[in-house]
This record gives sequence, structure tokens and C-alpha cells, in this order.
Amino acid sequence: MSSFSSWGPSDDGRIKPDISMKGVNVLSTVSSSDTALGYMSGTSMAAPGVTGVVLLLQQYYNQLYSSFMRSATVKGLILHTADEAGTTIGPDYSFGWGLINAQKSAMAIRD
Repeated sequence: MSSFSSWGPSDDGRIKPDISMKGVNVLSTVSSSDTALGYMSGTSMAAPGVTGVVLLLQQYYNQLYSSFMRSATVKGLILHTADEAGTTIGPDYSFGWGLINAQKSAMAIRD
């Protein structure tokens, strides 16, 4: 958990965040040149990672079943295949349902 992270609950008591991903010291592209890389931190690093996982899972599902999952299906899949994070078992207001696990999600789609 980074010092700049926000966590829940939401104003109406829902678990937030829903899912967590590495967002500190992530190797990423930087704007100094077309080939430049640098380490960056923040939700701007975690969100693209989650988005990439969702895209790959949708692509995999489509290859197997010739259709795409509904958004609620993807959310449920990701939440229920997440790795535990934090000091308490189950969803919490710091890590949500845990750390996203693309491999476990893909195996659930396959199986």
C-alpha cells in the first residue's frame, strides 16, 4: 500500500477499491523520446495494468466462445479470482477483493 493511495469505504458503505494492482515503481514509457522508459507511480500506473488484463481476458473469452463477457461478468471473474492482500481475509477497504490475478482468471474462463 502506497502512502498516496486512497481507500474506502465509499460514502454509501461499499467496498472500494474493487481490485488492486501494482502502481508503485512501475516501468513505463516516458515522454522524453519514442523509446524512453522510466519508473513511475500512481493510479496512472495501476489503471492501465487492470485495463490490459481485462482486454486480454475478453480476447481469450472471445477466442474460446465467439462472444464477449458482459461487464458484470468480467468484474465478478476478476474479483473472485484475485489473490488475497492485506492483513484480513476477504474483501477490505484497503485492497478491495485483492490483487488481480490474470492467470487464475484465464484458467476460470478455460475451465
